[in-house]
Amino acid sequence: MNKRITSSLIICLLLAAGCSSRSDSSPEPTQSLFSPASTSVPAATATPAPATPSPTAAPTAAPQEIPTRELYPYPYNGKWGFVNREGVFIIPPRYEHVRDFSEGKAIVLLGENRYAFVDSAGVQGEETYFTAQPYSGGFAAVRKVGLDSAGFIDHSGKTAFPDLNARDTHSFSEGLAAATDPASELAGYIDTAGQWVIPPKYITANPFAEGYAAVKESEHYGIIDREGTSVSESRFDDILGFSEGMAPFRSGNNWGAMNTEMRVVIDPVYAYIGPFHDGLAKAVKEQGGKYGYIGKDGRWAIPPVYRDAQDFHNGLAAVKVDGKYGFIDTKGQMVLPPRYDEVIQPFAYDTAFVRIGGDCRYITREGEILFGEPSP
Repeated sequence: MNKRITSSLIICLLLAAGCSSRSDSSPEPTQSLFSPASTSVPAATATPAPATPSPTAAPTAAPQEIPTRELYPYPYNGKWGFVNREGVFIIPPRYEHVRDFSEGKAIVLLGENRYAFVDSAGVQGEETYFTAQPYSGGFAAVRKVGLDSAGFIDHSGKTAFPDLNARDTHSFSEGLAAATDPASELAGYIDTAGQWVIPPKYITANPFAEGYAAVKESEHYGIIDREGTSVSESRFDDILGFSEGMAPFRSGNNWGAMNTEMRVVIDPVYAYIGPFHDGLAKAVKEQGGKYGYIGKDGRWAIPPVYRDAQDFHNGLAAVKVDGKYGFIDTKGQMVLPPRYDEVIQPFAYDTAFVRIGGDCRYITREGEILFGEPSP
């Protein structure tokens, strides 16, 4: 299956580079569990792009309720636990790594390739797993230690579909989950009853988003609907999922975007285009170039002046200026000055997780530190 999908079976470590957890025995730095995907441009050399489009006005983000957390992952003495909004540990730091809560359960790492689920009271399930994905749609995709097959569990921890025979399973999205048939080693989709509803015939089967999924039957990707009907030609080298009615795609070395009518609305002239959030997508015109943000018309809404950039979330995006990260709004105005060494998690909630020197802190949308160094 696609590397972007299969990689989600292996839970990344949470600690970002340089975070101090008050101990030299802290886990090795790596990409955050809940950070956005890397902002690096694909390694392929892009074909020279035509002239940069003229800037266009940025859209105004629609008012929305910003989600909040009850518990926050946090390190202490080389272990991870969860603190509340006041910085008090509710779940003691006893795990190698942890992941954010989803549907009331969080994945925790007990040791190498040994995962478990805990609830918000810190009660850990009895079963351990070789791989585990967050709960979605009432189920979690897991593979038990010592087994070649994979499956799903419900919120009680019981096997959800005992008759399902699958080698790989992935999280439910819009009521469907990708799974791999062990006999053919091809992927299809099951429903929440554990029944194959789209037969396993794809080399790659990506999650459904806004009613569509990108699949790969031979050398190229195409798009199917929830009935498994092909709705686009299979001619793309890569396709990101739909977001806000747009799906970025790669054709050769260049990226463009299509809408839900499967019409190309942004020609493939960019070295990279990310998913659309708040009406904007981060983009770079040529390899090694600077990042900006484009609107759905393919024109620059925020000029490409940043050495690095992350996706917008709830009206704010992290950008890198002179070696530090700050946050801009959808008009391109710097609302939090560039003083952070790393943005581990953006404002997907009402807080962001950042690194300042050797310390990692949660900050509010006003730039205030939510709490200081917790202690058990």
